[in-house]
Amino acid sequence: MKSKLIPFAACCLLCGVSLAQHWDIKQVDSAGWGAGVQMRRHPDGRLFLCYGNSASGAVRLAWLDSSWHRCDLPVAAGLNLWGAAPQTFDVGRHGEMGVTCRDSLGRLLCAESGRDTWAVDTVPADRVDFRAWLAFDASAQPNVIYGMGAARSAVLTHAARSDTAWESDTVAWSSPGWPYVDYACEWARFDRFGKIHVMYIFSYDLGHAPIGRPLWEAILYVGRKEGESWCRERVTGGAYVYIRSVSAALDTAGRISFSYSTSSMIPPPRPRFYCDGDRIDSSVGGAALAYDSLNRLHLAYGSATGLTYRIKAHGVWRIPPQPGVDSVECMDIAPDSLGEPLIAYSNRGGVWLAHGIGVAGQSEARQAPMLHGLQPKATVVRGALVLRGDSVRDAGCKQALLDAMGRKVLDLRVGLNDIGHLPAGVYFTHERSAVGKVLIIQ
Repeated sequence: MKSKLIPFAACCLLCGVSLAQHWDIKQVDSAGWGAGVQMRRHPDGRLFLCYGNSASGAVRLAWLDSSWHRCDLPVAAGLNLWGAAPQTFDVGRHGEMGVTCRDSLGRLLCAESGRDTWAVDTVPADRVDFRAWLAFDASAQPNVIYGMGAARSAVLTHAARSDTAWESDTVAWSSPGWPYVDYACEWARFDRFGKIHVMYIFSYDLGHAPIGRPLWEAILYVGRKEGESWCRERVTGGAYVYIRSVSAALDTAGRISFSYSTSSMIPPPRPRFYCDGDRIDSSVGGAALAYDSLNRLHLAYGSATGLTYRIKAHGVWRIPPQPGVDSVECMDIAPDSLGEPLIAYSNRGGVWLAHGIGVAGQSEARQAPMLHGLQPKATVVRGALVLRGDSVRDAGCKQALLDAMGRKVLDLRVGLNDIGHLPAGVYFTHERSAVGKVLIIQ
């Protein structure tokens, strides 16, 4: 009789895990529109979203502390070539915030948050046709990457402000053999070591091919600045190829992962979507990537079924429960403090925020706060074990994860602990005289 009760209890426990994994979806703004919604976390913990105001055309900022707050910035974005999103938003490591956009007059504007107001500066750019990407460096200064399209001697430019003056250098440029080309920056970020990384597309238009070249060619590059010079690597591309849905993320070691989709200009289109070197899906509509503190890669993208989420840990992709959103125009993603996904997205209903609960790691992520001594409650986890406590106060409290035989398999610390490499089974946490029970499912 006992042997029959154990599988039944395990079944009930796993059913509880399934019910605990869900998505909390809330509307941020009904007046938001879909061009380039971006999400950043402020060093003080607040979550910021940047998008367009469908009523006024201004760039709007929304932030969450105990409730949502919204304000329109003193800039209005004009549309770019290719229908690209007009603005980019960034929050630096010191709390500085800024937005860049190309206005209706073709000027490249950079708006930065001050103590009580936003200051708007004009970036000295001869011509800007595509989305200009903003990234703050370690000294809290804005850096802008922008390109031009369908122009002779087209260039991709990096502009950095030092105090009040802007200084520019060239990331990439066209040779005389390419009279009409496009340079479009798709992503730019600084790593924690102070190096800036970019992804951009080089292409030339139909009817403007050099002699002996195909009528259309597009190439995706990943680049970074080393000292005073730029280096680049070719990612993908070729003749009669469209490249879309480019996104990227940097892990804690500064390694870049990226996504992109390709399709053929010549029927059949044969769409393919790749992320971090793996083929993920076919046709997609936008994508966003982010790493958490355990170097797990979070991916959100628009598929044929709607908003889709995946997570990669230890080289393996996993498909958790999905948000259940069937209409999405663009999105951004960021992990919360427990490594669970936050996905900001837009559709005809406005701007929304989907928060995964237990889908990426710990199924019961909302444990009660642990007492001094870091005694965890008995729980069921997948991928990551979260220990609550103060990282300074509890730094000397050593705790270990033991297998069923009492052998130590992992030293634990306050916060996220990566357990994705451990086989499923029953484990125990041990700290001094305190013992807790953990069931790991993978």
